[in-house]
Amino acid sequence: METSDSSSLRQFFREHSQHRDELPLRVASERKASALVQDALGKTRFLGPWWQRLARIAGMSARYSKYAAGVETKATAVIEAYLAALRKRADEGNDAAQYVLGSLYEDGQCGLSQDYSLAAAWYLNAAAQDHPGAALNLGTMLEKGQGIPQDYEQAAVWYRTAADSGVSAAQFSLGLLYAEGKGVPQDYVESSFWLELAASAPPKNIKLDALKAIKRVRSSVASHLTPAELSRVQERARSWFEDHAAKPQ
Repeated sequence: METSDSSSLRQFFREHSQHRDELPLRVASERKASALVQDALGKTRFLGPWWQRLARIAGMSARYSKYAAGVETKATAVIEAYLAALRKRADEGNDAAQYVLGSLYEDGQCGLSQDYSLAAAWYLNAAAQDHPGAALNLGTMLEKGQGIPQDYEQAAVWYRTAADSGVSAAQFSLGLLYAEGKGVPQDYVESSFWLELAASAPPKNIKLDALKAIKRVRSSVASHLTPAELSRVQERARSWFEDHAAKPQ
């Protein structure tokens, strides 16, 4: 069931998940670090979450040399202080800090060497506390066997955790596992349900071509259903959205 559409869409969904760029709001050094970085860069504008700005600063090159002398030294000190605070929070059991630390290890950011095993370990800690983004990322690593033994059954478990919280990336991936019969019994009805949710509430910045591809995958799976089964799937999806409408995602 894996197609070029579904493979690329998995990655798209994951990269654009609302939880992927979640700010570690409870990390004590956030405001101080952000202010120091802005001061060091002379109010330079950087895109993305502030912790990603810090990561970019860590790899600063000659193109930033026009800014005040000592910028790199200041930025490095800020990053080191930030990582120390982040680790402290993560060790204390803060799920947001654990999730962000896992992301930094997975991507090799903020001066950390890329380490999938450590990333998976931190995601597991956060996912065990029902952090949706961590559950999604852990499911992806389990499905790929990235930093952790490949385990489709456990991937499905963590995708389901995130999917139940409304993460469209997890809904899409879980739907594909049901279509492929990986880690779960092959079930086109269940697959259609999760793909219906993912297609009905995709990331806000999704492009038209990507949305069309999502719908093609959904239609391909739905072609295995009878009209009555498809009708029940659509009604179930409507009920799901009504039940989750008032809940924060």
